[in-house]
Amino acid sequence: MAKKILILLMALTMVMVFMPMNVYADGEKTITGISYDRPDNEIYENTNGEIRDTADGGYYYYYINSMSSNDTLTLYYSDETHVVYHGFYNNEENRMEFRSEEGDVIVANDLTVTDDQEENHFAVGGGNYYYIEYQGVRCSVEIVIIAKMVNSITFTPASTAVIYENSNGHWDSNNGEEFYNYDIPDFKEGDVLTVEFNDDRGTVNFTYNDSNEFVDANGNILPNSDLSVWKHNEPYWVIGGENYYYVKYQGVDSQPVPGTITANPVQGISFTPVNAAVYREGENMYYDDWDHAYYYSYPPFENGDKLTVNTPDGPVVYTYQNKGWKFVSPAGDVIEERDLIRGSNQNVSPWTVGVNYFFIEYMGKQCNVPVTIVSNPVDAITYTPVEPFTVTEGADMYYDEYDGRYYYHTPNIGRAGDVLTIEYNDGRGTVAYTAARDSNTGD
Repeated sequence: MAKKILILLMALTMVMVFMPMNVYADGEKTITGISYDRPDNEIYENTNGEIRDTADGGYYYYYINSMSSNDTLTLYYSDETHVVYHGFYNNEENRMEFRSEEGDVIVANDLTVTDDQEENHFAVGGGNYYYIEYQGVRCSVEIVIIAKMVNSITFTPASTAVIYENSNGHWDSNNGEEFYNYDIPDFKEGDVLTVEFNDDRGTVNFTYNDSNEFVDANGNILPNSDLSVWKHNEPYWVIGGENYYYVKYQGVDSQPVPGTITANPVQGISFTPVNAAVYREGENMYYDDWDHAYYYSYPPFENGDKLTVNTPDGPVVYTYQNKGWKFVSPAGDVIEERDLIRGSNQNVSPWTVGVNYFFIEYMGKQCNVPVTIVSNPVDAITYTPVEPFTVTEGADMYYDEYDGRYYYHTPNIGRAGDVLTIEYNDGRGTVAYTAARDSNTGD
């Protein structure tokens, strides 16, 4: 039987199990072990699970079959190498995956998750394990159960949340049925969370302040940041419906908190830019870390842009002002730039040369705005320095705080005599440009 070797790395759980050779061959290599690192391995006592009856009176069963983009799966091979796979949620395939830096993918459904909680009940503290298996190789993952400090909570909002129909959310579907999925209201100043602790603190009222914190009458901040809001997927929130959400603190839910959906006063919107957006092919792009792809940026709002909002009383035109980043109507009414949503489907239909569209959304209503992309006249470039660029090893470097590493500075270009050769596709052919000093400035 394989010998189990447990490796605990500080607060993170990473347990690797070595198995007999020739369990599974990956090319010419053999997987000899796996480990699974789950940073979020804490669960509050008697939460995220259910009570299960047994002959001896029952026990609390914890749901542990969850994976996130923070998790990592590591495969160890017979040649003493290993490959790390990082958790990644694939929106297009609607599934959890693990991806290596080399681009290899392991689908989460290919991992088998088991536990033996029926025989070994989870208890407060560490030393609670479940198991993940891949291609016949298994490892243990530790779960830490945290003792609850809270018996119950009650949430009293400063005012009932009022949301306009089909705004502050997004369209969604469930088994082919489309519905509008409303975002849960944010906490606001004056909200009160009443917490009944199970120690000598008793029951304490915490009030939400303008610093985005819940504080008690003595100025003490609500301990622990494990505070969230949630709602059931069904029934859907609708006008006149039973629309409820819940506050959760340390695994304990509040009473149902009502929200009100009211008729939307906005019937439609349109947008007229002061300048039409024209991009050159390949410019004004950014890299999306989530999709691992380049997308075109949306044009920024400019002074004079017009947003027309259609209401039952007629259209109202709002004009953009850079000072304050807002749209202002003739009557002085304001629509903040942050109240607008901009988006596109470039991840599905990439923008190409010609006319493309992004959308602007306000109060659940959308309009399309064109962006014209013109062909890039340049096919290729070549840079020939008058002298080779040289640096001294270990000198002329800078420290990158994000990467935690030192890098060499990029050499300065444009020295007198340097040549930039551009290959055009618009009839100009290949043109060489030579850098020279400015006779007026000396640059």
